Amino acid sequence: MRNLTVIRRKAFAGCLVKVKIYIEDPNGDTEINGTKCRLLGKLKNNERATYEIGNENLKLFAIYDKFSKGYCNDFYQIPEGETDYYVSGICKFSPFIGNPFLFDGVNEEEALTNRSKNSKKALAIMLPILIIAGVVGFLVGWFLL
Repeated sequence: MRNLTVIRRKAFAGCLVKVKIYIEDPNGDTEINGTKCRLLGKLKNNERATYEIGNENLKLFAIYDKFSKGYCNDFYQIPEGETDYYVSGICKFSPFIGNPFLFDGVNEEEALTNRSKNSKKALAIMLPILIIAGVVGFLVGWFLL
């Protein structure tokens, strides 16, 4: 077993919401991007926490809630080893995606593809909502004049 320290750097975006940190676990109760996971803990703005994890190759996920986990998530691949591991990240301002928490130093193709896919999913969800809100606003304004 080894220790994993996760640091959430201070940011205005998403500052009022706790980020839930999940780790890959075949016996987990939550599925994120097709991977079974278990909850390690929650992080407030500018907080750090240390968790005990296994020595195998694992994916670390960050989400806000189970509703938005399909389009507002990020993951970090933790390599196999016995030494303690440190990961940091920050919530980025992106209102269409929901101000996602993004891990620092991600350069793997799979993780970058996931970020791009999340942006497309969020746009597909938000665009119809914005169109409907615009039409309703126009109609209300039209009939009230």
